[in-house]
Amino acid sequence: MSIRRAQDERIEGTPDGLNAVTEITDVPDAPTAISASDVGTSRAYNNGAATVTITANTTGGTPTSYTVTSSPGSLTGSGTSPVTVTGLLSQTSYTFTAVATNSTGSSGSSSASGAITVTTVPQAPTIGTVSVTNATTVSVPFTAGATGGSAITSYTVSSSPSIALTTSGTTTPLTVTGSFAASTSYTFTMTATNANGTSSASSASNSVTPSPSYALVSTYTSSTTYTVPAGKTQISGFMISGGGAGSNGGSGGSGRGSSGGTGGGGGSAGYALSFLNYPVTTGDVLTITIGSGGSYNSSTNGGNTILLKNGSAVFTCTGGSSASGSVAGTSGTFSTGAGASAYVSSNATGGAGGNGGGGNGNGNGSAGQAGTSGSVNFSLSLTGLGSVTSGWTSQSGAGGGGGGSGAGFAGQFGGSGGGQPGGGNGGSGGLGTSSGTAGQASSSDPGFAGGGGGGGGGGEGGGRSGGQGADGGSGAIKLYIK
Repeated sequence: MSIRRAQDERIEGTPDGLNAVTEITDVPDAPTAISASDVGTSRAYNNGAATVTITANTTGGTPTSYTVTSSPGSLTGSGTSPVTVTGLLSQTSYTFTAVATNSTGSSGSSSASGAITVTTVPQAPTIGTVSVTNATTVSVPFTAGATGGSAITSYTVSSSPSIALTTSGTTTPLTVTGSFAASTSYTFTMTATNANGTSSASSASNSVTPSPSYALVSTYTSSTTYTVPAGKTQISGFMISGGGAGSNGGSGGSGRGSSGGTGGGGGSAGYALSFLNYPVTTGDVLTITIGSGGSYNSSTNGGNTILLKNGSAVFTCTGGSSASGSVAGTSGTFSTGAGASAYVSSNATGGAGGNGGGGNGNGNGSAGQAGTSGSVNFSLSLTGLGSVTSGWTSQSGAGGGGGGSGAGFAGQFGGSGGGQPGGGNGGSGGLGTSSGTAGQASSSDPGFAGGGGGGGGGGEGGGRSGGQGADGGSGAIKLYIK
């Protein structure tokens, strides 16, 4: 330090006011060296920081603090070494100079430090329009923000309302999965992470409902089309084909002792299936073909019930066949289009028909066989509705009883039908006074089968006619959408 003498001034506090000596500290000389390092960790985007270490000059006054200035930006920081400068732009190169200060004054500026590149957490990404993939998955497109000078390693998506989410991928779009609540709308935000930390969150996305509630569209009993409305992604439901018809009973023979007619066979009930969460998109055209019931007059089988999407068959239930004479109708089956088999929940036949009973020339005719019942009251668990059922029961048509006859004047009765609901009873024999009774429908639900007509009685005075068979019932589709 230098010493200044103040001999020409009276100095208070000295004995004679003269010859006092006052020590005045020198101004510091400029620092000889400075070095800077990037802080990086946890620094917000465009609010980076550098730590600047300063070496004091060995000449001049002793510094008590330093002021550090950045280039570019002229951002400053003050204090003892090392000095931190904040507010620096991310991914930007900076140099720094320092000025030393004490109570006397400030030094000149030092030479510039070596250049450093400032790093921070990433810039917040820009979230795009979120779309629903299925009830547990959404697709999140985004535009990445700046890296902050350090490579982005991952992205995290959060929801409102908040649930646990799993985010897959580091490029757009991200696949995000979670257990979304039924009929609940969600918005999403996202952050980016690099070695320095995590960015601020993006703005909120559009609102989506990944797991909407199902609603009943309709129970279709006639053919039509249905266009999938906007925002709908899945369908579920039940379908059943047309049931087969029962055949007419045979007529009895003419003359004493002639055999009664055979009973008609019962038709087969329609085939049924249920399907769950089959994917559709806005604008898809569903063509609904409802199978008609078989006709005893024309011996036509029950018709196929078909669900098509944009012209291609998705699910098909083939109709139950109609009886032929005393031989019962047989069950239909089902088929699926490409990729649709995975969505079939349940399938079953409504049941096969019963054969008609044989006629007798000297006694009662044989009873017709009962038709078998099918378990087609399927159930599905649908989002927002819980358990729903088709509500259908099905039983195939029973065979009609054979007609009876007898050698004497005392007539013999025909065989009984195969059970109710079902086939008709056979006619009585003897004098040929009794025709077979008509077959009956096996049910009132869709896809029911017709029962076979009873055989006519045989005997003197001319054989009686057999009873008519019954038509089968048309199919149906019960459709839900979400």
